[in-house]
Amino acid sequence: MSRANWSKISKTALLYSQEPEGYIPALADWVECQALLHLANGCDKTTLIATLKITDWESPNKDIPTNHDLLAEDVFAELAQRGKDYGARGYPFKCDHVAGRVLKFTNRNPWPYLFLLSLSYTNPVTKPKKPKGVKTGAYIFEALSWVGMNRFIGKPYPELAGFGSCHHFGDPSLSKLPHKFHEKIDVLAAEFREGGGYKPEHTGHRKVSGDGGLDVLLRRGFPDDRGAQFFFFGGCAAGHNLFSTKRAECNPKKWFHKHFQQTFHGLYGVARGYFLPRQIGKDAWEDTAIMAGTVIDRCRISHITCKSRSQHLAEARTWTESYLGKTF
Repeated sequence: MSRANWSKISKTALLYSQEPEGYIPALADWVECQALLHLANGCDKTTLIATLKITDWESPNKDIPTNHDLLAEDVFAELAQRGKDYGARGYPFKCDHVAGRVLKFTNRNPWPYLFLLSLSYTNPVTKPKKPKGVKTGAYIFEALSWVGMNRFIGKPYPELAGFGSCHHFGDPSLSKLPHKFHEKIDVLAAEFREGGGYKPEHTGHRKVSGDGGLDVLLRRGFPDDRGAQFFFFGGCAAGHNLFSTKRAECNPKKWFHKHFQQTFHGLYGVARGYFLPRQIGKDAWEDTAIMAGTVIDRCRISHITCKSRSQHLAEARTWTESYLGKTF
């Protein structure tokens, strides 16, 4: 990726660090961008402190002390934790404590991590002009989330294949669901053997467009006609401005009640999750988990998809390099 464009990403990350929720991860992302801009030497703690002073960085609120040295320690602790947890698979940077807090790019399984990093600070509907046929960042992100859940939970054994599915609600649907939303609901009702099909809106029987707030729906069932089987309900939030608002939309009970004609007993067996390209820090982790269920953020998505042979991993690289250029 070109130096100029990664510089733009890093500036946006620095701006985002002025918001109370997620300021440590945003500064950590800035350090990662600097490591990509300086492949030979990486980015050290001194550089971060100097930038905080030059830009007159101030605490997002009064509860956060403005101590640049302590703040830089927290940022590099975050980076070290990312490397410790995911350095073997999915995190393409290494934090060197011996050298005095230095982060360097390792180029080890860099995709889709770099795609997710750049998507965190760009418009998710951005579509590069060249080459032709490149999809939006939001669509590729949904596709990676779908691929990741397929890989993470896995397909059923062959003899149980008829009792499991993993659907993508994007358009076009990667699991070959119909284009129209109400037709998707009818297909699911028939497959799940409950719900009675699509329930029209009360206001003029208006049809819902898009995905209705659902992006990935995974099912593991049994051959009987009883409800309360296993489902995973996942929502995706691409883009840096959807961090707080989108997570509250991941509500399976509300979604099924709104769109199905009859009581959906599968609700009692629904696990919910939240996919996002941003990395969630410890300050926001508990609230996010309470509101959205299983948190599948940048490192987790990268971990479960980085070695897949999916075409969507290649699309993530194409999107990033088309939008930002090449750097390695």
